[in-house]
Amino acid sequence: MRIKTLNTLNRFAPRQWVMGLAACLILTTAIFAQAPVDNSKGEIFRAGDGILLSVPMDTESVINGSFPIDSAGYADLPVVGRIFVHNKTSRQVEDYVSREMAQYLRDTHVRAKPAVRLLLVGFWQHPGMHYVEANASVWEAAKLAGGPAGEVNIKKWIVMRGSEDLTLPILDEFSRGTTLRNAGVQSGDIFVIPVPNEHSGFWYWFTQGLSATAQVATVATAVLSVYIAYLIYHDTNNNGNNQNTHNDCTTTVTGNVSTTNCHTYPN
Repeated sequence: MRIKTLNTLNRFAPRQWVMGLAACLILTTAIFAQAPVDNSKGEIFRAGDGILLSVPMDTESVINGSFPIDSAGYADLPVVGRIFVHNKTSRQVEDYVSREMAQYLRDTHVRAKPAVRLLLVGFWQHPGMHYVEANASVWEAAKLAGGPAGEVNIKKWIVMRGSEDLTLPILDEFSRGTTLRNAGVQSGDIFVIPVPNEHSGFWYWFTQGLSATAQVATVATAVLSVYIAYLIYHDTNNNGNNQNTHNDCTTTVTGNVSTTNCHTYPN
């Protein structure tokens, strides 16, 4: 009886072992899936981007501002000097700058954020070059330029990278509030809204037609005024000539024929 029981246990032991192992794997996977991702180290800096530094409690610090990161991954910062930041996290840069600037800062809580270099040209309120936080939205980037200068040509908003016209649905990303990174925008990209042509459209040609008509009317009025003045002058001269002369007529009758001869003499 004991042998039979042992045999029965031995027969089911492998199956129970496999089921137990599977349960452990499932539980472990669930635990790791629910564990939050550690983003405490911050964002990553990239060569060719920019770096935004600020000291919240010391707004007049020389360290406040935006600084370019060259193609080799170095940034030249006030006092600190030239430091390598490519592939460094914002936390690493903050800690390093805080240590280097400790003797100069009243508050060493330095904030460092990656920035995207953007050029906004064309039909913007304030076109120009801007450093925009990498995680900022397309809407926030447009706001730095004051937004479009009007609704005209807003649907023609394009993104250029060098001389290439990218096929990014940038107006849709603007409406959705998508971040620059997620929208596919990189440092050096150009936001272009074409400036509307002022010499086109119905109202332009309508106003041009009115202007031309007014000019023609002015010329015609001047010509008519000169002609009327000429007529008045000519009529006045004729009347004056008639008053300074007299006619002397002589009638001669020969048989049934009567002949009248007139001569004009000055008075």
